[in-house]
Amino acid sequence: MTYKNTLSSKRMLPLHGLAGAVFLVIAAAFVWRMPSNSKATDTTKDIVAVSPLHVTKIATLGAPDPTASYWKSATVAVVPLLPQTITKPTIEKSEIHSMEVQAVSDGTNIAWRLAWADPEADSAVDSGKFSDACAIQFPIGTNTNLMMGHGGEVEIFLWKAIWQRDVNLGFQDIRDLHPNAWTDLYWFSKGGLETNIKDAFADPRAKQWMIALTAGNPMSQMDRKQPCEECTAKGFGTIATQAQQSSQAVGVWAGGQWAVVFQRPLRTEDVTDYQFGLHASEFALAVWQGSAKQAGGRKQFSGWVPFELLNGNIK
Repeated sequence: MTYKNTLSSKRMLPLHGLAGAVFLVIAAAFVWRMPSNSKATDTTKDIVAVSPLHVTKIATLGAPDPTASYWKSATVAVVPLLPQTITKPTIEKSEIHSMEVQAVSDGTNIAWRLAWADPEADSAVDSGKFSDACAIQFPIGTNTNLMMGHGGEVEIFLWKAIWQRDVNLGFQDIRDLHPNAWTDLYWFSKGGLETNIKDAFADPRAKQWMIALTAGNPMSQMDRKQPCEECTAKGFGTIATQAQQSSQAVGVWAGGQWAVVFQRPLRTEDVTDYQFGLHASEFALAVWQGSAKQAGGRKQFSGWVPFELLNGNIK
């Protein structure tokens, strides 16, 4: 089945007073529709309900795949988004107004598919350019604050189009966008017209001048294996990459739409992970439009959306 939030607000008002303790939750009724392969006819009317999104049970989950056939029969949640106006930096209006969300499980792993309209894929690295990105957030504990878990804690799965490009094509440097760029000589590195950054700084002595890379900053990886990362946060400005990474992801842009799948075991040994179980819970979304120069707090986001795994969804 498919459901759609009917909230019509297009702007969230700034909050004052107990910052982070009081927050606006998008909790309007949802509208459910039957999936495209159901026997519902065109005369079927939308039904207002407050039921959570049920994770669809499937036989087997292979590698993450936004185009897999099982998504055609999985429940779809159409979740409305609002511009982030709570804390600086903010945006005045939403560039992306809603996202479609689906979830499937084979009893061992769970996969989440996020899809949204985007006329162009922003994944190039250059000065003044920003990457498309999306994230899904889960609460650690109960009564968790929507705003990055302020006063509590959340786990976040984050995907970026530029990371997907790194995985698909290899680490993207300025030369991939400007092939005639000249690289001057850095200490112990190779320079010249035909040099890429990975080859130029292969010498360990040269890498000392790549401070973020030498320090192990995950944002500076040149051999990225996954286009996503798992993060934890306990409020505004506290997001941090987790030491252990259990998630996989794949993002595909086609026909003016992104489709991104996050996949992870239902249960892990990592104490910082959200643990999926047979209980009602919730998720929240965020998405960034690179062409609108969105990054960090400049984003669209949702309120908490309920979801549930049913009996038989966990082995």
